[in-house]
Amino acid sequence: MGGNSRGPLTEPMFYVLMSFLRRDMCGTEITEFVERKTRGRVKLGPGTLYTLLGKFQDEKLIQETEVDGRKRTYRITPKGRAVYQEEGGGPPAVLPHGRGGGGDFMKCIRKFTPVSPYDIQGLESWLQDLALQGLYLAWFRPLFSTFVQDTPRQVRYRVEFCKEADRDGPPQDLKDLYRDFGWDYVGRAWDSTLLIFRTRDSRAEELHTDPPLQGELLEKLARRLGRRFFGQLVLTLVLAVLCAVLMGPAPVAQLVTHPQLPVFLLCLILSLLGLPSPFRSWRRTIRLARQLREGAPLDHQVPYPRRNRKSLAEFSAAVVLLSLLAVTWFWDVSGEYLRSTQEIEDFTPLPLGSLERGAYADVCNAHHSLLCWDQWEVCQIGDAGRVGDGIFWKRMDIHWYRPVLPALAEPVARSLLERAKWPGDGKWWSIPWGAWDDWTVTEYAVDGLDWCAVAEYPGGYFHLAALSGSGRAAVVQYTGSGNLADHIEELAAMVR
Repeated sequence: MGGNSRGPLTEPMFYVLMSFLRRDMCGTEITEFVERKTRGRVKLGPGTLYTLLGKFQDEKLIQETEVDGRKRTYRITPKGRAVYQEEGGGPPAVLPHGRGGGGDFMKCIRKFTPVSPYDIQGLESWLQDLALQGLYLAWFRPLFSTFVQDTPRQVRYRVEFCKEADRDGPPQDLKDLYRDFGWDYVGRAWDSTLLIFRTRDSRAEELHTDPPLQGELLEKLARRLGRRFFGQLVLTLVLAVLCAVLMGPAPVAQLVTHPQLPVFLLCLILSLLGLPSPFRSWRRTIRLARQLREGAPLDHQVPYPRRNRKSLAEFSAAVVLLSLLAVTWFWDVSGEYLRSTQEIEDFTPLPLGSLERGAYADVCNAHHSLLCWDQWEVCQIGDAGRVGDGIFWKRMDIHWYRPVLPALAEPVARSLLERAKWPGDGKWWSIPWGAWDDWTVTEYAVDGLDWCAVAEYPGGYFHLAALSGSGRAAVVQYTGSGNLADHIEELAAMVR
């Protein structure tokens, strides 16, 4: 028998599983339950019932609990309940002809979802219009929803807010109550508290006949949506603060050279663009709740958008951003560290030995970012030196960049110089806070360069140089008794 190739439940399968939800049953009790539940529309022959019970036992959806002569009693298993829930708790019987006992499976069709799950009236109208085209909801998703195809007819859909619902659906007593009134549970409208019910029975009573009471329910939903909107607003503000902190005093340099900052900025833009949608859902729900509290029932057939390309764009942007964030993080952590400067092929670093006597050690690191794939960090350290009463390290750090856009090289170089003058920023020296204006900056016109400047701090042993040319930028930080201005040509060779 069936094995694991069962596929979607047919209508008789569905009602046989349903019969076990409340208690154990034998064959005749199952037959009577299904006939009573469907008002005689679905009848189970003994051959069909025997086959289904054997199939369900093979698939461990039910288990035999008692044998009394020829009477066998069965009980649903946790797996059987899970399969029942996967069908949305809503029977295929709401479709025009159902699915016959012969086990014919209906064709599934995916359609782009043009309405928000929180546009309750629009969602109901869209689903009802599709039913008139022979498409009946199987699973709702904000981007693409799945439908089964059958004979067109009129079906009513209703979206309900239920605070007690979870990812497994509404409480069983609520489903049973609604089913007794002719309404079947279809599934969640993405949000676990928004439930979709439907009926093909034109005589079935509306789910809500007291508009003010329904308004109270929607007020609870409105408060939930309000909290969600303000939560996203706070997240947007946190992203804005994070981006501002990461930019620091040199926003252009940080934007181009920082591995994650461009992605964080894109996330911030996406979050800003996404704020109007939850705000509209919140305000729309407030208006509906107010209308119901005033005694006016909801209109269940209203105009709705035929296309919602914004949702597709937001989903695509989110996937791209998450991918970029993962890739840039991987690039950054997978950089090649503590390599010999002899391995650098992009440029020849200015050697510390050309400014200071004595031996020195040098290492380099390779980094990457979205806007600047090629980045090098070179560190050269000699012995300690003395200037006046102070002792300092003879050291030179070189940061070299080749931005993706060559036009960014000069702005990056200027921004790098400003950042290098700023106290802190991982430097091995320290200057008084607020003393960055004490630097003396001298610009030089050099053939083949777009811009070149050398800066010196009072005292004569803190030196900076920044330059750009040929789509490359570099900044040099140096402590020692030499003078970077005496080595302009060697500096310029790094970016030519």
